[in-house]
Amino acid sequence: MTPERLTTHTDPPAETWRGLISQHFAGLDARSKQLRAELGLPADHPIIMSGHQAAFWHAGILAKVFAADAAARSTNGAAAWIVVDQDEAEFATLRAPVRDGRNRLGVQELKLTEAPATGVAAASLPPFEPRSLKPTGGPFALPSVSWGAASITESLLSRRGESTAARQIAQASFDLLDSHARRPTLLFATSLAATTLFREIVERMSSDPAAAIGAYNAAVARCPDAGLTPLAAEPHKNRWELPLWRLEAGTPRRRVWSDELRASGTTGIAPRALLLTGFLRLAACDLFIHGKGGAIYDRATEAWFGTWLGVTLAPTALVTADLPLPFEESAVTLAEVARAVWRAQRARHDPALTGRDDLVPKKRAMVEAIRAARERGDDPLPTYRDMHRMLATYRDQERSRLGDLRDEAERLISKHASASIANDRTWPFPFHRAEAIGALKARFVP
Repeated sequence: MTPERLTTHTDPPAETWRGLISQHFAGLDARSKQLRAELGLPADHPIIMSGHQAAFWHAGILAKVFAADAAARSTNGAAAWIVVDQDEAEFATLRAPVRDGRNRLGVQELKLTEAPATGVAAASLPPFEPRSLKPTGGPFALPSVSWGAASITESLLSRRGESTAARQIAQASFDLLDSHARRPTLLFATSLAATTLFREIVERMSSDPAAAIGAYNAAVARCPDAGLTPLAAEPHKNRWELPLWRLEAGTPRRRVWSDELRASGTTGIAPRALLLTGFLRLAACDLFIHGKGGAIYDRATEAWFGTWLGVTLAPTALVTADLPLPFEESAVTLAEVARAVWRAQRARHDPALTGRDDLVPKKRAMVEAIRAARERGDDPLPTYRDMHRMLATYRDQERSRLGDLRDEAERLISKHASASIANDRTWPFPFHRAEAIGALKARFVP
């Protein structure tokens, strides 16, 4: 089997994290200690935090789990993972690599459960009975994928007693990692509104929304590459859109406006992206580990909190990884395909390519005779016909070998066409072999 191709990237380098964490933890204030206690986090050890939506994430996200665990071990700290359960639920299907009857690589969408309505947050859905993940039209492309699909179903079944689908998926995901890493403290974005500090921040927003949202939109404008949308402002109506979601069971999440918040309070609200990481970096952790996307948008978070609240947030680090599944298709280059196609076509006219060296001088002599006849003004057609009769006999005699070359060319064409699938880095982590997961973890051992 082709080995996994693993690459990882950290910024800044992991060896600098200890100093960043220690420096921030040394300045821990009473507000931070209170928040950490309310969240069930220790206040006497550094907190290294990361997180993602409730899902069976790909290896790039899994790298953050291992990096947080390694950083916690090296600083005598604790790891925490924020489950972004206020995000729109996107767990109903899983992409899986399969092979068809001709052994060609493909992708199939496997249904875990019925898809919820558009806009419904994972925290607004009940736990579910997962379907068995069985491909149709062809088997899973690798034994590890088959095993991983079964393990996903089993882990979800074992967590049917959780209160929401988001909690079911989050716990099931970490169940599958118990043999690889210490389980971090799981936090849920929808639970943050119950904390004292969150209520204070929301109160400050609602008391002067023009200042809060003005600073927010200015920060978004300063970071155009993050692709963030500014919040709406309707000063003539004395209302501003706030960076919050309001959630209700089974229904799409709704935007929150300042006038609505003053009337209905904070029940059922949850932070949107910038407020979420800004709040956590303000007091809940001493290092926040982002992936590529988070590292970009959190520059806007820092600018917003710096302007609006005049604070400096906990430091961040970028961690990512690429770990495609071990498909042989991934090693096929366009040059190899072109060479195989050329050989298959050329071999019909060049006996040397099939090992028929006995015919090479005969063909060469005929080609020379045709050229000489043209130069003399003689008719080259008789010799030309003789050469093609010889080649026709050769092709009949070497039919099997020529077929092999043609099949090889078609095989490489098919494999190269599947290269985007073979090089995909976004397969759910349970689809990887345990050895590959172990190799990923080893990249972050302190």
